[in-house]
Amino acid sequence: MVWQRTGEDWSGVRLTLSTARSSAATEPPVLGEDRLTLRDRSAEERRTVHVDLREEEIADLGPAPVLGLPGVDDGGEVRVLHAPGPVSVPADGRAHRVPVSSFTTAARSEYACAPELSPLVTQVVRGDNRSGHALLAGPVDLIRGSGFVGRGTLEFTAPGAVVELAFGSRDDHRVVRETEETRDTAGLTQRTVLTRTVRLHLSRFSAPDERDDRVVVVRERVPVSEVSAVEVRLREDACSPAPDSVDADGIARWDVRLPPGGHRTLTLVHEVSASSKVTGL
Repeated sequence: MVWQRTGEDWSGVRLTLSTARSSAATEPPVLGEDRLTLRDRSAEERRTVHVDLREEEIADLGPAPVLGLPGVDDGGEVRVLHAPGPVSVPADGRAHRVPVSSFTTAARSEYACAPELSPLVTQVVRGDNRSGHALLAGPVDLIRGSGFVGRGTLEFTAPGAVVELAFGSRDDHRVVRETEETRDTAGLTQRTVLTRTVRLHLSRFSAPDERDDRVVVVRERVPVSEVSAVEVRLREDACSPAPDSVDADGIARWDVRLPPGGHRTLTLVHEVSASSKVTGL
């Protein structure tokens, strides 16, 4: 989207677009002193290991959106795009759509749900970015075979990376998440064992004429430990059913097949075990 109010209409011009922020300061910031000191650990610090539980967003590419610049997230590097043909932009200050590039890619669709984040089941479409350049973050128009169906959000996507678009939630699905947590101390070792049970109840409300099953991809996370004093174990014997896969980030995944009017309950159980010298859990 391009707009201008220079007082002169741009008619049939060759347009080059850049994400460089010419109004930003060009001088490097003043560096402040950052003094580091070393000291011996106290006797109490030698006896204990303090750990913290933290939330971490899983992201492959791109920084956080730049505040104040809607739709301009260039991944931290200046991007230059060229309009393929002459364009016209009147000097009326209104936004005008300028085509930059187009590409076609094979799409993969799934009905996805992450109950810890949202109780909604959303149709997500993925495809490879074959434009030859980075796709900038911003709003997108969503179009099906029947026409325009709404607006969504596109994240910054590098060339060749996967483009992910959400086409809205399904009103005929419902997910209820229940959690239960117990804490115990194991006998002689005095290890603290934290057991968490997560139950996910999936329901599908179907019209009378629906006959086909629908696969819903459900994702639930398991903590990941970064210190040897804390161990995380998935209790596959207590899971019902066991996840189809668990990736390196601790994301457990089920491919749940729901018939019309079907109901399923998923149970995930994991243990966090820590030695007696660990504090903070």
